[in-house]
Amino acid sequence: MTGQIFGVHKNGQWTEVGLPKDDYDDAIKKLAGVSEFYGKGCDVPERWLSNGDLNLDFADRNIIYDHEDMFKEYTVTLGVADQKGQPLLMAKIVSVKQKPEAETERELQAQ
Repeated sequence: MTGQIFGVHKNGQWTEVGLPKDDYDDAIKKLAGVSEFYGKGCDVPERWLSNGDLNLDFADRNIIYDHEDMFKEYTVTLGVADQKGQPLLMAKIVSVKQKPEAETERELQAQ
């Protein structure tokens, strides 16, 4: 599945905001210590933050904890608008962080 982000300009025009996917993929590969993804993962929009940034959850089949068959998950925070609230042409990466194992485990149990 693929997704897109759209923002609305003050004049009411919808504009697609590009995702810097290669950039945050590279950051996650570096954090996880892998050279490639198996491609059986996903990046799922999780929530909009109060400042207008977007959180995505990212996981891939070859990024697992050593002692369990459980995916490591990463939270990618994207800025999608400028300081005036106008949509960017390309989202900017605010941060890429690994979720704590306990948080990932709680989410699995809630499902």
